[in-house]
Amino acid sequence: MTPASDSHCGAKLYRVEIGAAGNAAKVSGAILLPEVKDYPQDKIEIVAPMRLKDHFHVHDGDQLTLEFLN
Repeated sequence: MTPASDSHCGAKLYRVEIGAAGNAAKVSGAILLPEVKDYPQDKIEIVAPMRLKDHFHVHDGDQLTLEFLN
């Protein structure tokens, strides 16, 4: 694990395809898990080339589907 600093930290990235119910189009993205002490284990960061709420027309509490890629 790389020690965190004020400007960066280590992280693990996993490639995913992101989808939403009622929307056939999927978006390529990644799950980012920061390697930071005391980072919540039930929290993930999703990285995508656009704002997913706008693209999929979803709101807080709506579900997305994440398909992990090899």
